[in-house]
Amino acid sequence: MSIAVLNEATASPRFSSAQDPDLYEIIDGEIQEKEPMGAYMTLLAFALAARLNDFANSRKLGIVITEMLFKFQRDPDRGRRPDVAFVSRERCRQTPLPREGDWDVVPDLAVEVVSPTNDATELEEKLVEYFRFGVRQVWVLHPEHRRLYVHESLRKVSVFNEDDSIPGGDLFPGLSLPLADLFAAVALAE
Repeated sequence: MSIAVLNEATASPRFSSAQDPDLYEIIDGEIQEKEPMGAYMTLLAFALAARLNDFANSRKLGIVITEMLFKFQRDPDRGRRPDVAFVSRERCRQTPLPREGDWDVVPDLAVEVVSPTNDATELEEKLVEYFRFGVRQVWVLHPEHRRLYVHESLRKVSVFNEDDSIPGGDLFPGLSLPLADLFAAVALAE
């Protein structure tokens, strides 16, 4: 197990073992290692990010990124690493992407791809936290059931099955992404 120490100059963690975790989140100033997704879930997250990024880039809406640590708060430090995230052009202008370290911005969209290492309590805590800090939408993708939950708040959620298309809503106006296409992109590797 790695021991993490917060570097006071950058408030970024430095790890003391040779097996530094690549993935971590910061909860109340403490580093919590994040279990990596399996290959299937990783490819699914990448396929979603690629499609959303192509759409966002073509319309200059913002950027889509995977596995970025977003700093939501300092003192105590709090940062989350959604599997996929979208940061609108407006939020990019307010807090430009740093050359080094983590990004002190709250994404507009946070996507969590459910894997066997996730549990319901962890997902619920993330959902509550995302909205508390200003994330506009949270998508929870369940590959096992081929279902996507689009949360617009803690009380408003829409459920999309494999036969449905994901609407872009306010974040991606004009987007209609068939969920089946997303799973088909991963099926090539199966």
